[in-house]
Amino acid sequence: MIQTLDEDILEEACRELSALDEHLAFVYQTYGAPPLWDRPPGFATLLQIIL
Repeated sequence: MIQTLDEDILEEACRELSALDEHLAFVYQTYGAPPLWDRPPGFATLLQIIL
């Protein structure tokens, strides 16, 4: 099943990755979870992600 990424899922993933890697744990503890940008679906958004 495809799951939509939301803030709760992102926080959970950050916690799980932090438990596995001390460098990621440091970054997560220092800066928190990365922001979720709401962008419209489409080719222009894909290009923004790549570039």
